[in-house]
Amino acid sequence: MGYLMFKHAHMAMAFATLALFVGRGLHRLVMEPKTVGPVQKSFNYMSYGVDILLLVLGLYLLTVWAATDAPLMWVGAKLIFLVLYIAVGVFAFRPVLPKPYRWLCFSLAVLLWVLMYKTAKLKVPFWQWFG
Repeated sequence: MGYLMFKHAHMAMAFATLALFVGRGLHRLVMEPKTVGPVQKSFNYMSYGVDILLLVLGLYLLTVWAATDAPLMWVGAKLIFLVLYIAVGVFAFRPVLPKPYRWLCFSLAVLLWVLMYKTAKLKVPFWQWFG
């Protein structure tokens, strides 16, 4: 199984995780369910599975990249965006926060995903994008 297959699988999982995040986030922010129903639980578990697969594929790709002489500073930048994406995304799903703050966290999480994607596409850290 070739590198490109794993790379494309990783990219597909990245788009799937974004779609699940947006779907779950809009459901929680717009519909404001008081309890977690069976459909929402199944989407939560699906999201966990996609995220685990995304992480495993990412770790495999990192081992492939580490075996080459390619610079890997962009991976560190991507990991910074990942940690921030997770943290802000968690706050977007917490009903204890006022709704405007939850919308802000949701929007920031999507922006951080876009920054992760751009970092991966360019393969340069974000501080080198413009210079």
